[in-house]
Amino acid sequence: MIRLILALLLLIGASAAARAAASRDQPPVPPPSPSAACAAAIAATERGLGIAHGLLPAIGLVESGHGSGPWPWTIDVGGDDHFFATKAEAIAAVQVLQAHGIRSIDVGCVQVNLLHHPDAFASLDEAFDPATNVAYGGRFLRALYLEIGNWPDAAAAYHSRTPDLAAPYLQRVLTLWPAGRALGGLIASRPVAGAAGVKRVAMIAGGAGAAVAGEPPPHSFAYRCCGRPKPTAPGAPR
Repeated sequence: MIRLILALLLLIGASAAARAAASRDQPPVPPPSPSAACAAAIAATERGLGIAHGLLPAIGLVESGHGSGPWPWTIDVGGDDHFFATKAEAIAAVQVLQAHGIRSIDVGCVQVNLLHHPDAFASLDEAFDPATNVAYGGRFLRALYLEIGNWPDAAAAYHSRTPDLAAPYLQRVLTLWPAGRALGGLIASRPVAGAAGVKRVAMIAGGAGAAVAGEPPPHSFAYRCCGRPKPTAPGAPR
């Protein structure tokens, strides 16, 4: 009996050792790419909020498209996109800009504007989290849809309620959103529903739109854009 038990133990040990050796020989499974994290968050948010199929992925590509998909470590200042290799680098860049008085900064997979949505995120770390960033952008898009009444106009207003800014943005979205192309011609020639006048509602991407009124757009990233003199009088442009 003892010999049988020992033989069984040896057999179990040999089997475990073989499995361990096999696992060492296999390459480790790489984590999801940053772009894949954006795409997964976009797909989940679109399903969860009942957004028209394919619209939020199209917006993600227009807002932060880099390579083959949306990129979470993206910022935009004054229409200039900047793509960073890591989340830490993107956060550091935003902190530099904020330290120099720049407040209108779009961040993350769907480019939420930190000035116009000051309560969207508890921290920059949260702002650049793909799931949190996309969830906020999705809720904002759905709120626009409930206000305006159709998805193409809501997509245009996601960028701006200024017709001259909204129309070209919408055309870029429609190019990537086949289901919406048939609707695009119905609205491209009329103002976006909502408040009149120049009102930048949310997000900036691809060079359309710019910084806050009175704040000239930078022509390059932080160190050159932030070298202008500080205001000397109350109300002077920052």
